[in-house]
Amino acid sequence: MKSPTPSIIPIRAAVLRQPGAPLRIESLEMEGPRDDELLVRIVASGICHTDIDFCEGGASGPIVLGHEGSGIVEKVGRKVKGFKAGDHLVLSYQSCGQCRPCRQGRPAHCERFWDANFGFARLDGTNALLDDVRGHFFGQSSFATHTLATARNVVKVPRTLPLKLLAPLGCGLQTGAGTVMNSLKVRPGASLAVFGVGSVGLAAVMAAHIVRAKSIIAVDIHASGPPGTLMKNGIAPLLYSIAITSLLQFSVLGSEPGQGVPAPVTADASPEAKALLQVLYRISGRYTLTGQHNYPNSKDTFTQRTAKVCGKLPAVFGQDFGFAAPGNQDAAAARPEIIAEVKRQHEKGSIITLCWHAVRPTDDEPVTFRGSVQGKLTEQQWNDLLTPGTELHKRWCAQVDVIAGHLKELQAAHIPVLWRPYHEMNGDWFWWGGRPGTNGTIALYRQLFDLKKDPQQIRNVAGQPEYNAAQKELQAQLDRWMRDSADPRAIGDDDHWDAYPYFGGTPASKTVPR
Repeated sequence: MKSPTPSIIPIRAAVLRQPGAPLRIESLEMEGPRDDELLVRIVASGICHTDIDFCEGGASGPIVLGHEGSGIVEKVGRKVKGFKAGDHLVLSYQSCGQCRPCRQGRPAHCERFWDANFGFARLDGTNALLDDVRGHFFGQSSFATHTLATARNVVKVPRTLPLKLLAPLGCGLQTGAGTVMNSLKVRPGASLAVFGVGSVGLAAVMAAHIVRAKSIIAVDIHASGPPGTLMKNGIAPLLYSIAITSLLQFSVLGSEPGQGVPAPVTADASPEAKALLQVLYRISGRYTLTGQHNYPNSKDTFTQRTAKVCGKLPAVFGQDFGFAAPGNQDAAAARPEIIAEVKRQHEKGSIITLCWHAVRPTDDEPVTFRGSVQGKLTEQQWNDLLTPGTELHKRWCAQVDVIAGHLKELQAAHIPVLWRPYHEMNGDWFWWGGRPGTNGTIALYRQLFDLKKDPQQIRNVAGQPEYNAAQKELQAQLDRWMRDSADPRAIGDDDHWDAYPYFGGTPASKTVPR
């Protein structure tokens, strides 16, 4: 029997009509809840940096943002169990509830996470807001007087708790606290360093205090603000004001349907690459490892500095293939020494990650960072790059051949590599990034993948498109290609492995259970 047409509800919401424009409070109309939805009157909403990113250009309007909502249930769909009108709720991120990660109790790894949270629609593609305004941001769009949610993205809280204070629990606070309590599983008496003391970092510090960590070190580039806040709450961390570099992110690639083991990108991946994927899959959501990057001309200098400060070596050794002139920290001529150092680090038990700041294919090495790596290609040059037989495509193939030779040397030495070519692909600050559409950045990555797989016969690398803050719609295209492509050589994006500053001190293969 077909569900009755939902009633129409008048609401008010902060609407973003175009990127960069101010939010405007507008009167809108919204469908009432479907059978699997709850109508929630919003009492409060936090403002997350992700909301700000979208305001500045993450999506085209008109849209309603907000994903740290708290409120009171006004109406419940007839298929929703465990909730009733009057319940107090905190709203959080959405998930499909049907995929393998969701069924395993890991909704943060939902295979439809992007569509459910950044698609500005229900998972069936419909939208509850009328007049071409899009909602359902993180399954809620809490910058409004009322919103719709499902049982999957709400948590009931006692009515005695102040809803106005609980709203940020839906994103920022649970991220910081969850990292300490669930991912790191910090134990009483342990020591913890938290890098960056905004709302997420402060939540991590508070969680560390709750679990009775002995030494809590808060690290931030700003010396004002956090110390007083922490002291007022009975927490006395050591506070350092230093510049912090970005932490690396990787992903386990692929997953066999219905199985609890990862599948490699190609069926004949090297045994070492398969074993590395197994290790990364097993630690997903359970263990946290550090990664330390080194400049090409520095070999392992920064890894050794890290070990000197912390007393233990990072589990992940990072290097870059370089692009610059001899003597420069990014010297391309250092590649033979880099490969030799990678072999030494692998022998010590390190996981290896290699980055490639590729030279613009119109240029010859050596180059400067701003002059080439951050240069631009015209539309005609981009089309030539993707067209076999053109001079620019031939030049690009020659570039790849050089790097492939080094990867094959590591393959011969039985060394698996977490490979990061054309990283930060959805940003527009590198010549390869930020191009939407099927003939854009995604086409270059696939061209690289096909070239590596077939003529080069490289089987020891696990590669992942690395995202950054801008061009979220391109990220969605990449995610969909990796998830939905019928090409058996395509990459699946399932379980994430994040490298945070936790120093295990022993080879990665010995820090996780077999």
